[in-house]
Amino acid sequence: MWQVLVGLGLLAAETAPSLTSRVLVVANSQSPASRELASYYMSRRAIPASNLCLISAPPDEVIPRAIYARNVESPIRRCLAVEAVRARVRFAALMPGIPLRIEPT
Repeated sequence: MWQVLVGLGLLAAETAPSLTSRVLVVANSQSPASRELASYYMSRRAIPASNLCLISAPPDEVIPRAIYARNVESPIRRCLAVEAVRARVRFAALMPGIPLRIEPT
């Protein structure tokens, strides 16, 4: 039984670096807390700096669609347009300060 547990531990150790490169960290440059938590999270998880996607949006919970498209969606699309990032990213970690909803029209 202990061989299985040791084997699983070694497997987890081998796959951990590849998992960290699969995370895109999205932070809001207009929110100091967002930037600080992104930095902390990336350092603790050993996420490559190239996996940081900074947006610049009002840190409000609800924003108009036009601001969302220009300040949230477009920057994230640009981050994912980089082939080296797009090829490996499978998850996104949204930091606090990212707008959560679009205003009803």
